[in-house]
Amino acid sequence: MADDSKDVRKAARAVLMRDYDGDHGGALERAGKLARDHPGSAIALRLVGDLNHAAAIRVRKVIEIGGSLGRAAERDASAHLAAARDALSEARRLVPDCVGIATALGDVLVGSSMAEKAEQAYTSALAIPLPVDPALHNAAYGLHGRDRTTVNARVKDAREKANLAYGRFKKKVVDEWVAEMLQFLRGDLLRKNPRASAKEILKAQRDAMVEARKKAKSMVDAMPNSARAQCFHGLMDLNFVYLLDEAIDKRSALRRSTLAILDRAAERFPKSLVIASFRAKLLYILGDYDAAERDCRRGYTMKNPDDPADDCIPPGSIGGENKGDRLITHVSEFHELINKIVRTANLYWNSMTQEQRGEFLSVRFDELQEDYNKVDRSSFTMSDVLRFGEKHNSYRFWVCPLCGSGSSSKKHTDTVSLLSHMCSKHQRAVLPRLRSVLDQELDRSAFDDDEYSFNKVIFSQDSDQRNIVCFEERDQMFKWLFDKPSSGVRTLALTELIETKRRTGALLLDNIKEKLKTLVTDKSSTEFAEALPGIQESWIKFVKETAVDYRALILAIGRSLLWRKLKKCMSEDPEVGARRISAADIDEVFVIVAYNSGSSAVEDKTEAHMSSHSDAAQKMNGNHQESMVKIHVANLLTGKKRFILLYLSSDFHAENRSSGTIVDMKPQDPPTNMEGNGNKLDEQMEKLDIDPNSDLLANFQMNQHKFPSIKRVLMFSTKTVKTYFSCI
Repeated sequence: MADDSKDVRKAARAVLMRDYDGDHGGALERAGKLARDHPGSAIALRLVGDLNHAAAIRVRKVIEIGGSLGRAAERDASAHLAAARDALSEARRLVPDCVGIATALGDVLVGSSMAEKAEQAYTSALAIPLPVDPALHNAAYGLHGRDRTTVNARVKDAREKANLAYGRFKKKVVDEWVAEMLQFLRGDLLRKNPRASAKEILKAQRDAMVEARKKAKSMVDAMPNSARAQCFHGLMDLNFVYLLDEAIDKRSALRRSTLAILDRAAERFPKSLVIASFRAKLLYILGDYDAAERDCRRGYTMKNPDDPADDCIPPGSIGGENKGDRLITHVSEFHELINKIVRTANLYWNSMTQEQRGEFLSVRFDELQEDYNKVDRSSFTMSDVLRFGEKHNSYRFWVCPLCGSGSSSKKHTDTVSLLSHMCSKHQRAVLPRLRSVLDQELDRSAFDDDEYSFNKVIFSQDSDQRNIVCFEERDQMFKWLFDKPSSGVRTLALTELIETKRRTGALLLDNIKEKLKTLVTDKSSTEFAEALPGIQESWIKFVKETAVDYRALILAIGRSLLWRKLKKCMSEDPEVGARRISAADIDEVFVIVAYNSGSSAVEDKTEAHMSSHSDAAQKMNGNHQESMVKIHVANLLTGKKRFILLYLSSDFHAENRSSGTIVDMKPQDPPTNMEGNGNKLDEQMEKLDIDPNSDLLANFQMNQHKFPSIKRVLMFSTKTVKTYFSCI
């Protein structure tokens, strides 16, 4: 019997080698004969199953050709799959404890569109308590050399392959089900009764959404490890709320139901950017601005995020050649949403009275201390700042950049003391003659610039005699106060700040030293007079860049604290809470935009009417050449479309000339205008506190050449409405 088994294995390997050499037909014929001659051999049956499955996959490529050739190929594929099912089913009956055979059968059943039986095959493969050695019943093991793995290693490998195959199967099931549901909700529903009135259509949509919501919940229960199923459940719930009567406030339903779904999804799939983006948008609609921004920041800094193509709704809706390209698109979504939060905050800030602002801008010492302690609990106390200011009549000091690091380093309260120390203690690094060429009267004016002045940070006491810090009003107060925290700039610990100043100072001193080496000794010479201003300018830069001002640190803490406080005020404002959330509010955030690939006659007439205004638009833009492109704006929930005219600059067309290509675009309101009308998207992105090691940033840098318009923001106009769209 053992000799017979060896002969079958030897013959099976010979068949496999023939197949590898390209003689697929001959290999299939010999495999069939081997199985007929040895009907009780699982090796021979597994061989027949694997070769027929491979043949079906090859033949299916011909089906795409269509016609009689395609129909014949389809019949051949069905025959090969049937033969594979029969052979592997018999092999499984003979060896029920082989993980490899059960997995191979599951793969064939998936190809045969027998989902229920495929799931049974996969689950049974994973449930085998004591699997046999997979190599015993698979001639492919050790085919190209001696297999040195152990039985346990082979069993483990077979289990992993079964698990991966089952995962692919579940993903396929979810993807197909989601696509079918969306197709039904967007198209088939209306085709059933094309003459239905608007009221009848709305009722049909609501009835269909109730059913879709139930099915989505069932899919989540059946596929708990599918992020796409979780996303779809959230989307169906959102769609259900969206279709509620306008008289019904959607806020409570969104918070109680939709947000709860996304909370669970975010907890279960912390690496899903799609879920993070979905949840952040919903939180924005609900007015929970701080939580929405936190989700955006989490998305920016996420390590090893999942491929958005695995989660997106509809499947395939996120474009990109690879995972890196697809990750990049989400940078724009998070950036766009943060911009919306900042603009909302700016409007709220402008609505506050002077009295409200004054109260808002007063912060207690204990609040600041508590906020700083989240960064560092050891190197800074507010009481230290007061004592330092009372003792030195200043809140500014310098630490020698050439001394060793440590909190015990001497704090120099003026540049005379600092320079004297450096010239005497570090003569090799700081040439003593530096003192002889500097006019230290210039140091006093070094901090007159707005950037280095912290005179608007005032120490005071409230009516209860508690120490407070007041941030006095000044020009462009919103920008001055909230630009950095809203861009994600984090607060540095005092020790980090000092070390940063040290490193900067050491570099600047090296530059000054090199200039001193070439400085002539004759102070009356022309060369000396020409070189001196450059040295003094470098020294002033050193003085500015290395100064540590306690008020700057307090301002950084206060900015972060007040930014959160402002978002909290917005969220808790009674007027905001009382405002109803409408379908239009949901539309504003959940919308997709893509180039139109066709239009109806009615749309063409309307376009012709609207295009008459395009000449005037071009004249308004002077020499800036633009052209008009019609695009569809599609509601992601209902599929309802409206079209607008997009005026694109000529350089954008130069970068996107390939006809027929669908270019996904994300809707974007005007970027936060913190720096005036000339702001560019890249300037905003530079201020974002993105982890330099994050996958998002790495992929953005690596693939930026593939998105030549990624930093360009274009304006479109329909009637008198203007908005912006990012080109990602």
